[in-house]
Amino acid sequence: MNKLNIIQFINPSWHRQLTEFLDEHPYMFRLLPIVAIDEYPSGFNKNPQENDKEAPRNVFEVLLYGIAHSNVKNEEGRALFIKISHFLRTFTVFPRKVDMPIEMTPRKRRTIQDLIDTCLDNGIHPPDLKYEEYPIVYPIDGLGDSVFDILHLLYAKIDDEAVIPYTEPNFVRGMEMIYGIERPTIEEMQEVTKTWKNKKVGVMFITQYAHYSEYIDNPEAREKEKQKQKE
Repeated sequence: MNKLNIIQFINPSWHRQLTEFLDEHPYMFRLLPIVAIDEYPSGFNKNPQENDKEAPRNVFEVLLYGIAHSNVKNEEGRALFIKISHFLRTFTVFPRKVDMPIEMTPRKRRTIQDLIDTCLDNGIHPPDLKYEEYPIVYPIDGLGDSVFDILHLLYAKIDDEAVIPYTEPNFVRGMEMIYGIERPTIEEMQEVTKTWKNKKVGVMFITQYAHYSEYIDNPEAREKEKQKQKE
């Protein structure tokens, strides 16, 4: 069973998006061996097979997740996020400059406090922060573009240009490799991405290729990977 058949079985909506994109951009067919099975980044209970009790529950917690994971290994970031989320879920009313009895860097502590205070300044109960309101918190120091890249992939519409991470190194590298544009500018990349009706699928193919191009360009490596999966 090939990947598209698997995807059709577990997530018909994602299968439809992929096949529509490939019909519009047939040069991407060669990337099918590395197509992502999941429609959304894993770990957020957005994909059909996910059921993680410790996953972020809303936009506010996705931002907390990004703060916790900043500049640390995934395991450490997850452990910190769980502590933060469990503590903040105890609040029905959030105080300003909330005191968190959790070990973390001063910058992460300050970013979380600023996130909560900014929500309160705008009359928003932090867990009720809506995706459309993210520009309110975007300027907060410590909330990097990578956090918002995840937020857009999880909540933006498929045709929203916000999902395209023009400054993310792997995306830029993938654009160079697939489209042959050396050191592409944002304007040059926009000329390409404006032809994508489904921006999320386009981003997936580009970033997957940046990570796994050897399995497309090197059939021997691809066969070794298949054998490894069978074992």
